[in-house]
Amino acid sequence: MNESTSPSLPGVPASGGVPAHLVPLVGRGEELAELAALLRREEVPLLTLSGAGGTGKTALALTLARALAPDFPDGVAVVPLAAVRTDAPLAPVVARALGLKDGAAEPLTRVREFLRGRRLLLLLDNAEHLPGVGELAQDLLRHAPHLTVLVTSRVPLGVSLERDYALGPLALPPPGAAFGELAAAPSVELFRRRARAVRRDFTLTPENAPAVAGVCTRLDGLPLALELAAAHVRTLSPEALLGHLHPSLPLLSGGPADRPEHQRSVRATVAWSEALLPETARLVLRALGTFVDGADLPGVAAVTGVPEGEALARLELLVSHGLVRPGENPDGTPRFGLLETIREYALERQSVLGETAGWQARHARHFLDVALAGDREVWGERQGAALARLEREHGNFRAALAWALDHDAPLGLRLAAALGNFWSVHGHLTEGRGWLEQALRLPGDETAGAHAAYLAGEMARMQGDHAEAEWRLREGLALARERGDRLAVAAALNSLGVLAHNAACPEEARAFLTEALTLWEEGRGTSDAPRRSSTWGGWSCTGGRLRTPSRSSPGRWPSGVRAETGTGWGTPSTAWAAPTWNGGTRNAGGCCCARASRCGRPSATSGG
Repeated sequence: MNESTSPSLPGVPASGGVPAHLVPLVGRGEELAELAALLRREEVPLLTLSGAGGTGKTALALTLARALAPDFPDGVAVVPLAAVRTDAPLAPVVARALGLKDGAAEPLTRVREFLRGRRLLLLLDNAEHLPGVGELAQDLLRHAPHLTVLVTSRVPLGVSLERDYALGPLALPPPGAAFGELAAAPSVELFRRRARAVRRDFTLTPENAPAVAGVCTRLDGLPLALELAAAHVRTLSPEALLGHLHPSLPLLSGGPADRPEHQRSVRATVAWSEALLPETARLVLRALGTFVDGADLPGVAAVTGVPEGEALARLELLVSHGLVRPGENPDGTPRFGLLETIREYALERQSVLGETAGWQARHARHFLDVALAGDREVWGERQGAALARLEREHGNFRAALAWALDHDAPLGLRLAAALGNFWSVHGHLTEGRGWLEQALRLPGDETAGAHAAYLAGEMARMQGDHAEAEWRLREGLALARERGDRLAVAAALNSLGVLAHNAACPEEARAFLTEALTLWEEGRGTSDAPRRSSTWGGWSCTGGRLRTPSRSSPGRWPSGVRAETGTGWGTPSTAWAAPTWNGGTRNAGGCCCARASRCGRPSATSGG
């Protein structure tokens, strides 16, 4: 490129005097092409390259300016703004960048006159902390119609002539990628280059590539974070480095001294962005740190305690500052998430301000409500949507359970019980049993305890652990009898009957199921008993043979079960899981108690 000074602009080189970015641009070819095409269009006089701190906006903008220099015969001028104070006038800064000397006229007037009639690219770099940049850019464009302005900022300017281009992190390697595909990922390539810069013998190999990919994924492909992490390859292998990134912020510091202070560590970069926000938005940012795998709008509103409309406005502000990543749930509703490094910062701020316990308690209470609502629909007409939402929030349920079981055992027991049907239907049997067993060891509500014991027994039965299944089902039966909960008693008896049936204990199975059927029939006056009666009453005991009710169609539950929106007692899978027993042939499971050589049981009507 021609670096000579433009004849029409004595102070501005034709290629702009654009400083070469010292770290080569990696993995931004598509973005570079799109941005260049936009800036060549007359209807885009003002383009803002926005995004979170550390995404590489300056590097991309400088590379773009050098590539476009031939398109601007009057040059390219770069105006660094990072060090400019918030209250400082901007026109003198631009005048100096254009090489204009002081004169009698005001700086803004001199800049207007200088740019009028000239075709020039003006790059305003790091503008997020200066509220007057948008107004200045539009003023100059009104007086210089051939001017093009490129701005880098963590937040869009919010003016009418602006076209915003949001820049995200670098692409990550896909999970399970082969070595060649992994090495080609832009985030991995940037890490490799920066690691070579500090340790010339560093090589990406099939052996260390998975650890490098893990580092890139842990840091969300954020270029600044990758550069800072790669500097530690001087002393740490990629495997060791990955192990030190939990938490990551303490390690991601010590950036080059020629960068502004707020760009020398990830913590400082995020703190700089946070400082530009009002406290109302900072509060939402801190609250989002408690969520795992993102949050929907009702969740943010519930946990922060503000109306959804106000919560949405605050979230949109955080999105515009590049601190929150917007997305969509499968049903089209909005979802909001944080890069892991930003989430870590939010959790740090919670701790410093003494807010952690409060946010976690509100988060756990909200997700108890979500679980209870979902459990009411697990066997209903909206089953698919309910299960999808519960699965989507599984990370949040895990976080809420972990906190509640340490700090609020009754809430933890209720939450585990509310999730039992979801775990059972979606195949999370081992995990579900683990949470239920933890919850059952702690004090809590008897109703939730009975339901949790029943569900733990059901899942144990489904996994073939007959001894554990019987113990938990009998525990749930005893608790239900103590409370006089007829439906809960019937559900536990039904499951014990299925367990005995699987173990080829017909007399015991008949006793359990007969009592269960009687209880269902007695409950016909309740809101859900008729449907349950039609479902579970299909089990009959005739001549020593147990038979299952026929299905309404292959692969579907009878309509009475799918329409169920009641208490959640009794999982249809229990009935359909049991094979028909004929005669005295035992299955491989042995006796349902898994302890005796024959079926010599206490009466099914006994308490436990």
